[in-house]
Amino acid sequence: MKKVSSHPDVSQIQGEGVHAPDLAINKKIKLSLAANRDRQITKHLAAAQKHLTPEVHEFSRRLASGEGVHSQMHDMVRNYSNTAARTTGLRSVEGLKAHAKKWVDRTTKSEKGRAKKLGELHKDIDDNVHHFKALFKAHHHIAQATHHMLDEFRGHEHQFDIKTHDGEEHEGLVSTLGKGKNATQVKLVRQGPKGFPKKNFENPRFAKGQQSEPVNEMKLSLDITNTSLTETHYIIHGVDDITMDQVVDLIPVEELEMLAEGAKRKIVIRGGKKRIVFKCPEGQKLAKRGGKACIKMGGAEKAKRSRQAKKSARKSKKKRAAANRKRAKSLKKRKSMVR
Repeated sequence: MKKVSSHPDVSQIQGEGVHAPDLAINKKIKLSLAANRDRQITKHLAAAQKHLTPEVHEFSRRLASGEGVHSQMHDMVRNYSNTAARTTGLRSVEGLKAHAKKWVDRTTKSEKGRAKKLGELHKDIDDNVHHFKALFKAHHHIAQATHHMLDEFRGHEHQFDIKTHDGEEHEGLVSTLGKGKNATQVKLVRQGPKGFPKKNFENPRFAKGQQSEPVNEMKLSLDITNTSLTETHYIIHGVDDITMDQVVDLIPVEELEMLAEGAKRKIVIRGGKKRIVFKCPEGQKLAKRGGKACIKMGGAEKAKRSRQAKKSARKSKKKRAAANRKRAKSLKKRKSMVR
């Protein structure tokens, strides 16, 4: 089955010999939340809310926008959080500092640059240690409340259309708030050694958990070097010959998960250096500069781009004709000099 949207209408693909299970929770599914579990969920959510003060919310906003912190701090924190989700399930300031060194070693080429970046990241962590502790504590309580909810659904999963194998539980729970284009979805999954992130990471079908040996000391800089409304470029350092598979192996799992399905990636030569280009299909563009998600272009924008493309093609053809004339003249001159 091919997923066509976040809210597929399975009735359209049901028919003779075809079964499209409805995984939505409806009135037919009887859920009874135990009193003790209800108290635990309420307690953890209240504790999380206590840690998420207005100051912490403001720090989160600044962290996401890169305001007042290192430009790569948000990416590094997100990478640490995803790593913790599939390992211990716990997050701490000490763990963040230890992860910072791994992040710097993987994303920075020179030894001097690594030392400088690590010092800057550690300084920002120390300067905001109170806010980081509050965020991690809130995240821990939210995860505990999530686990209680997943435990409750696991106790009632016999009512769902799809049954799991070998006593495994369902991947997770998707909660939707709102309807249509204004709908917001949140996916709740179990974290830690027995959680879905770890199982998915180690699944050989996706080959995300397989650590590849570096080829010729390859290092991939994930810093954006050139962007447009239709392409995003990343530069590759320290390698002369590389395949797309090798490049993908070097990209962290979190970066791969962010790539939109519609965006195609390829290797090109720009300015004498190899680059990865994320390019949208025809009729689409990147949602924002430096992004990876593709969205459809409007009719007016398509017409404007078409005119610009024709204009560029005429200019290119004119320049190419002039270059061909010069080349022919030069070759004719060379032949006349041969005796």
